[in-house]
Amino acid sequence: LKMIGENIATVEKAIRQVKRLSTAEKPDYNQIVRWTNVKDQHADEISDIVSWYFLQQRVKPTDQKDAEDYESYVHKLTLLHEMLFYSMKAKQATDLANVDMLKKRLAAGGDQEPSGIGEPFKMVIKKLVVEDGRGSVRIAALGGREQSVKLPTITLTDVGKESGGATAAEVAQLLSAELVKNTNKSVASLGVDKYLGKSADLLKQGASGLGEAAGKAGGAVKGILGK
Repeated sequence: LKMIGENIATVEKAIRQVKRLSTAEKPDYNQIVRWTNVKDQHADEISDIVSWYFLQQRVKPTDQKDAEDYESYVHKLTLLHEMLFYSMKAKQATDLANVDMLKKRLAAGGDQEPSGIGEPFKMVIKKLVVEDGRGSVRIAALGGREQSVKLPTITLTDVGKESGGATAAEVAQLLSAELVKNTNKSVASLGVDKYLGKSADLLKQGASGLGEAAGKAGGAVKGILGK
């Protein structure tokens, strides 16, 4: 539920950025496309979590003979389907009303804590590989020219093995730390360090490349959750 909330917040931010940039005197179409892609990616993340995690794993079918449990089951399915619908609408348009509907459905689901959701799902990942990641850095001392760096391949093995399993949040945190570490190494290879303390200004690190790499990693994690 927390991850869904974070994705909703990102979708809202992206929509506001698209609206702001689109009404500028000189629209920056590259940034409009970038924020549109961010919006669409996180709308898809909401749909994937609802489908892969809740519908396929956490919400179990209930016997109709048990009226109370079946009513609760139908209510959960209704909320989840509505979240799928409004995440799709958020991807198709820039209407903040869809974000508000997602927030309301999330709040309603949080009040219930459907059976099985309270205890986080854990996994053991034998091997997770993130490759072809890229990052970008802009150096004020070089006239603000943006330079692109290729990130080394990241390979994680036996994630969660010793602890009896890792949650999706723990896997994401571990992967994020590795991405940042590798980004720093790649930026250092440009010789940026000689400008630090003078006029170096690291405005962006991996804006699009890291998002793409993280997206691939998220896809790998979702593939595991689906098994």
